Amino acid sequence: ERKLSLARAQFIVMDEADLMFHMGFKADVMNITSMLPASHQLMMFSATWPVSMEAFGSQILRNPVTVMIGVRTETPFACPNVLQLVEICAAKSLNERFERLKELLRLYHDPFPNNRVIVFVRQRLRVHDLER
Repeated sequence: ERKLSLARAQFIVMDEADLMFHMGFKADVMNITSMLPASHQLMMFSATWPVSMEAFGSQILRNPVTVMIGVRTETPFACPNVLQLVEICAAKSLNERFERLKELLRLYHDPFPNNRVIVFVRQRLRVHDLER
């Protein structure tokens, strides 16, 4: 049996924490955090943190600090100042998808070089090529 000791863990980072709880991992998170030393620092990140998660966060966070952009609601919504573009290209080859992504970046980013772009990909295979 293999075990991991958390006795010396100093920093714990949970990304998309609210999704973990909604997927049924709340008891697991509670169990893990109960094994942490008293001096640990727990950081929880999420693009959406519904009001219903506030109570859970107060159970496991000590002296929490909240950084929030926008408005917290029970139902997540997109910021009206952000253009969200979703294009599914599963049937295309890797090169075709890559060329389409570059085309979209030229269309939506090149005219506005000070704007930021976030691209979500399944693999980091060619991410560095996109930076050029």
